[in-house]
Amino acid sequence: MNATINKNDNSNHSSQSNNLNCHQRTTRSSFNSNNIADSDNYSTPDLMLAAYLRAKGMVLLGVKYQGSRAYFQFEDSDDRTQFTREFYNGADVSITEFKGALNEVKSLLRGV
Repeated sequence: MNATINKNDNSNHSSQSNNLNCHQRTTRSSFNSNNIADSDNYSTPDLMLAAYLRAKGMVLLGVKYQGSRAYFQFEDSDDRTQFTREFYNGADVSITEFKGALNEVKSLLRGV
């Protein structure tokens, strides 16, 4: 099953492949100010981006809070920049992998 997530449009579209198209409207300034990379780790407050990165195989280290905002911490990798660009440009990912990754990321927020 192929589903499209587009925050510009509240509808979901389906077809017959097992991929999920993730597209999210954002600006470069919000992307640069919210996502943090240092020499070893990468952090993002974006739940859907975190799930996408996890579905692509990045190592999720945990979640840290800054005030009431949660930041998902990943072990940085050479592929992270490419994966992030893919996500913001509407990349496809297996719906099964994305759903499992989303559940994993959400469980960190619940402390499970």
